Amino acid sequence: MPGFDSFGKVVAKGDKLLATVTANADRLQPAEALRAQLDQALARFKELGVRRDNLNAEKQVLSQQLIDQANLINDVVIDLKAMVKAALGSKNEKLVEFGLPPRRKVVRSSRSKTSKASKARKAAASQAPAEPDTPAA
Repeated sequence: MPGFDSFGKVVAKGDKLLATVTANADRLQPAEALRAQLDQALARFKELGVRRDNLNAEKQVLSQQLIDQANLINDVVIDLKAMVKAALGSKNEKLVEFGLPPRRKVVRSSRSKTSKASKARKAAASQAPAEPDTPAA
């Protein structure tokens, strides 16, 4: 971007100068080559601006299409996983290959029950007042 001017300002400056030089072409014969160069540069600049705007619009359309395809992929993945689970069964260990957890029996250890009971006994024992060990006389 040339300097701090916006593209619109660059085009406006160029168009204004081009119109003025064209209106005074009979007095500015030596500047004819530069006038033609400015005219070509402005035309090319405007073409590039239109092309950029078209590409931005196309980019937005493509971005929306990508989002739509991503949503479709997610839906198909969910459906396919459900189909695989239905075909193989919910307990089949082969489901792990498809990234699905099979249903497994929950194994509860007897140790966890005893640990709860022992915790309860310890809590009760700590709350009971301690009896002093005094010899009977």
